[in-house]
Amino acid sequence: MIPLVPKDGNTAIRAGIFVLLVAVTNTLQTGSSDEAAAERTSAYWRDEALKDLKLKISRIPNEGKARNVVFFLGDGMGVASVAGGSILKAEQSGRTYSRNTKLQMERLPFSGLVKTHSIDGITPDSAATSTAYLCGVKTNNGMLGLLGSVPRGDCAASLEQQNQIDSVIKWAQANDMWTGIVTTDSVLGASPAGGYAHSAERKWYSSVPEGCAAKDIADQLLFGSVGSKMKVILGGGLQDFLPPSYPAEGEERIENLTAQNSTGVRKDERNLIREYLEANEKSRFVSTREQLLQVDPDSVDRLLGLFSKDALTFTLDRDPDFNTEPTIEEMTEIAIRILSNAPHGFFLFVEGGNIDTAHHSNKAKHSLEEVIQFDKAIELVANTVSFEDTLVLVTADHSHGVSISGYSSRAQSITGDSDSMDLENKTYRIISYPTGPGEDYPSLVKMTSGAHSAEDVPIYASGPWAHLFEGSIDNTLIPNIIAHAACIGPFQGGKCLRKKVE
Repeated sequence: MIPLVPKDGNTAIRAGIFVLLVAVTNTLQTGSSDEAAAERTSAYWRDEALKDLKLKISRIPNEGKARNVVFFLGDGMGVASVAGGSILKAEQSGRTYSRNTKLQMERLPFSGLVKTHSIDGITPDSAATSTAYLCGVKTNNGMLGLLGSVPRGDCAASLEQQNQIDSVIKWAQANDMWTGIVTTDSVLGASPAGGYAHSAERKWYSSVPEGCAAKDIADQLLFGSVGSKMKVILGGGLQDFLPPSYPAEGEERIENLTAQNSTGVRKDERNLIREYLEANEKSRFVSTREQLLQVDPDSVDRLLGLFSKDALTFTLDRDPDFNTEPTIEEMTEIAIRILSNAPHGFFLFVEGGNIDTAHHSNKAKHSLEEVIQFDKAIELVANTVSFEDTLVLVTADHSHGVSISGYSSRAQSITGDSDSMDLENKTYRIISYPTGPGEDYPSLVKMTSGAHSAEDVPIYASGPWAHLFEGSIDNTLIPNIIAHAACIGPFQGGKCLRKKVE
């Protein structure tokens, strides 16, 4: 565990305020019938508001250098998803949802809203947004790490260096920071890939079109200029690293590669995992939860963990008696423990990818449970790092059109039916979607997959320069604030600590 040790007076105040905030919140969240009765008095609301006001007035912006950065990305996690996750968490703890029922991300002291459009769309996809929040430049939907002047799918243009954009992960590596990614999606998914890949098509996971000289995304992750330097890679996507013939007759199996996950789809017949392990002698590969939990963070140089063929299984669909996949909290803990050994700090990107995947299928209950699991990883980090020198931020790439509607009582389960009636005197789902298959939860427009939405998404932050994330910002500002806080990229060489940015 990284200790929370105040290094000066202001730090002590900041640390004390944060601890007080968590303590007050936790106390209120224990709740009882007394609180319900108190809500019916004016004194309760004025007292609660005064507590919040005092905390806000007491906050001292941290203008120190961020030695470490933990970037949490809730894929598809708009404001409704955060609110829904908070309500469901209250239900699970046996409480009625109230003003003091908050997720860990909502307890971070600074917050704002982020604009998400892409070059060619009001509503973005995860590739364009990844390029924006990791590289600081907007691009077209479907493209990674490239300028918007490149047409989607243009292989030749993607190879031209002037069209390729450096990411905040590359900036971190250039300053000797250790880097890593954790995701419940494929590690080749658009959200993390914007940090290490330059691809004219986000779906070139394990192959590119005939005649195209570009590297596929899996190749770029393990052997590219940025991906090859990562210390920790944990998530899904195993099939894109292996050939269909693995293991070939007489071929020795890779240690820790279990049989149930070992069918590959690579057309070039390459075994990227074997190539990676041979190129990095002190690296370790794991493919199950048990193997991951046995890793000694102090003895491994690089860790590659691929736990499913594609995305990891939804939390609600996992068999508790036979679960071979780790949780996002467990992956994050191992990543933090390894990266904490870095002599010059670290940058960790953590994605809750299944929030989005569930919304696409209109599986609201699954998605909100993924929000809660994602938040557990945030809580782990908040209880582990020192906010004195670690910047923690939480945001989303885009939103989904999920709606929490009607006038249900606070005692009603958010994932069920409303206790109010429609025009036909029938109950209806509290949660609904404008688009999608409409099987688990209703949708207005029938589509095979629910569409993203264009509204701003929330951002929460704590640590050095976290106050810069307040207000309404564009997603391209995010990596620039990170770089300024950590003195990397365009802000290295002392420029980062100036109040006036030149």
